[in-house]
Amino acid sequence: MDTVSTAIGGALLGRALPANRRGPVGVAVVTLASVVPDTDIIFEAFNRDPLAGLTSHRALTHSFLGAALLGPFLALIFWRFGKDKNYGRLL
Repeated sequence: MDTVSTAIGGALLGRALPANRRGPVGVAVVTLASVVPDTDIIFEAFNRDPLAGLTSHRALTHSFLGAALLGPFLALIFWRFGKDKNYGRLL
């Protein structure tokens, strides 16, 4: 699945949440959370290995450990700089 279709799926999932559960920025949070695992392509740009896309993509950021680390970090960013100050809802 490419990043665009993943973002569309995340946006639709965010819209499907009840309004009282998603808060004012819920759709944006869910959309961004759906594409954050694809940030590992940034590291591929600095790798000289021609097979880096096959060996490093879908590694740490696509694992349960990656979700456990990236999820709270993303919620913290939205909590700090966003309108919604309910960290539990953002998480």
